[in-house]
Amino acid sequence: MFYSIFVESSEQGAALRAIADERRRQDRKWGVTTHPLDTHFRVLAEEFGEVVKALNEKESLDRVKEELIHTAACCVKMAEDIDRHHSKI
Repeated sequence: MFYSIFVESSEQGAALRAIADERRRQDRKWGVTTHPLDTHFRVLAEEFGEVVKALNEKESLDRVKEELIHTAACCVKMAEDIDRHHSKI
């Protein structure tokens, strides 16, 4: 399914495309999965830790951006699962 959205800038559009691409990659790799919310938070914490690690180790901005995209994709996955399976929190 394809949705058209309004974006404020080409940078925002590129970032949102990268997040959507990462979500597709995750689903191809793991299949469409559903996890309890606490599991999602553990995965999110690990991904955010990768952002902090990349910053602390003074890795390239491309690497930091890659980890930010992974983190954002985890947030999107959580929102998808809430909509799909956890209508009440």
